[in-house]
Amino acid sequence: MTVQPQEQLDYHALNAMLNLYNKDNKIQLDKDKQAAHHYFRHHVNQNTVFS
Repeated sequence: MTVQPQEQLDYHALNAMLNLYNKDNKIQLDKDKQAAHHYFRHHVNQNTVFS
């Protein structure tokens, strides 16, 4: 399995990383924030219609 740079990971992959521990044995809470940001940038903002 190859690891992709975080810029190329979709929000599903980033959100799944929340359940993995980092090298300091801590939960990666920043991945959840990155997943939400990615979701809004690539799905919500692009599908928002202004009238």
